Amino acid sequence: MGAEQALGRGAGPGGGADARDSSGGAHRAARRLRAGPARGDRVAADAETSSPAASRGRTCLAASRGDRPVGYGWISSRMDPDLEFYPLPLPEDAVYLWDLYVIPEERNRGVGSALMSARLQHARGAGFRRAWRVVDAGSRPVLRILQRSAGGGARIAGEVALLKVGRRRWATFHALEASRPVALE
Repeated sequence: MGAEQALGRGAGPGGGADARDSSGGAHRAARRLRAGPARGDRVAADAETSSPAASRGRTCLAASRGDRPVGYGWISSRMDPDLEFYPLPLPEDAVYLWDLYVIPEERNRGVGSALMSARLQHARGAGFRRAWRVVDAGSRPVLRILQRSAGGGARIAGEVALLKVGRRRWATFHALEASRPVALE
């Protein structure tokens, strides 16, 4: 589902994790986290020049515990179908928050919430009023983070239909006429 929330309130990162905007290096940490320890250094070495998201002006926020990266999340102020994939009709006053990832051993320790709060603060500081995300309506952890970070201000903006055939993917967005609040079911 496509979820939207207003950016009216501030919320600080929690759980003891530090989430920072380090667009120049956060995507390197992101690549290391996704690639795993065996391939991390090799992938990180060329991430500065090879990351399409970073080279096209997207912002990556990384979370760390001490010096160790433990998660990341991306922010886009525009939608390019070849990069963000979902065909969302992003309003001018909204950002798209995507690819939130936390390493398995740090899950349920506040890192996802800290990253979510940091991304919302970053967007608010850049003058945006709303944030859009694509979330799995059946994922209770994702819905919990959405509820907490939105402070009751989240609503379902529409539904995304996804079709995968082999390696090819197609997506469509269907806006909902009546807004309904996001709730845990």
